[in-house]
This record gives sequence, structure tokens and C-alpha cells, in this order.
Amino acid sequence: MTLDVNDGTNSEELINNLQKLKAMGVEGVMVDTWWGITEPNTPWEHNMQEYDKLFTIIRNIGLKIQAVLFFYECGGNVGDDINIPLPRWVMNIGKTNPDIFFARMDERMPSFFRS
Repeated sequence: MTLDVNDGTNSEELINNLQKLKAMGVEGVMVDTWWGITEPNTPWEHNMQEYDKLFTIIRNIGLKIQAVLFFYECGGNVGDDINIPLPRWVMNIGKTNPDIFFARMDERMPSFFRS
């Protein structure tokens, strides 16, 4: 399934697939929850609307949810077809304080937030 929760075009397909999983005895699903989607513009301004819709669908089917929070960017690797950057406000802070980021020695552009 796609990582992009904003793509509601396949909700029927998503529901059908989740119902098949439930029928096969699956008890729950894991959902990648990206910081760049939930708090993109301003600190403490969270937008969980699309995740809430997804969680409602999952719960209504009777599956458990394990939400995994990701505090780094998604994409940028070979074969990736999605890009979920760090929140803009974090990147703006990083321009004047690059020490907030974790970066490997061989990376020029930091991609991980130190939490």
C-alpha cells in the first residue's frame, strides 16, 4: 500500500484489502505515521485528519492499529516513489542551527532530526 495517506482515491481497494486481512485472521496492521505530514508547517499545530480517517476505517473493520512515528524524511533513495520531507519549520531552524540534525560522515545534507 502507498505511504501517502492523502491519496483517498483507493479507499474502496484499501477497505477490501483490510477486510481480506481480517478474514485471514490478521489481528492488526502497522501504520507509518510521518512527522512531515502531521506537523508540516508550525510547531504544535498537528493535522491528523487523514490519519484519523485511516484509523477509523481500520477500527471499523475490527483490526488493531500499531502507529509507528517517524521523525525523519521518507524518500530520496534509489527506487523510492514518494517524498515526505521533514517539517518545513524544522528545516528552517536547521538552516541556522545544523546541530539539530544527525548526519552520517558521508552526508552533506542532514536528513534526520535529533530527538
